[in-house]
Amino acid sequence: MMIMLTTVPIPVAPAKEQHRIVARFDELMARCDALEKLRAERDAKRSAVHTAELRSPQARASTPQSDASPPTATACAPSP
Repeated sequence: MMIMLTTVPIPVAPAKEQHRIVARFDELMARCDALEKLRAERDAKRSAVHTAELRSPQARASTPQSDASPPTATACAPSP
């Protein structure tokens, strides 16, 4: 069975309103693009800092060796 929709009215916003909606949508998409770019830059900086920290001599010197004994519970206890 086939239904014909040729007589069903479909409301459409006036052209001026459609242009306003598209302009606002474009504005919001531009803001999203800018935020994505900022996030990517932040992630790249964070990665560079972490890599530099892992490669620094100070980080290697302060890293416990695998044969070192694990910390005891009393090391974290508050002093009386």
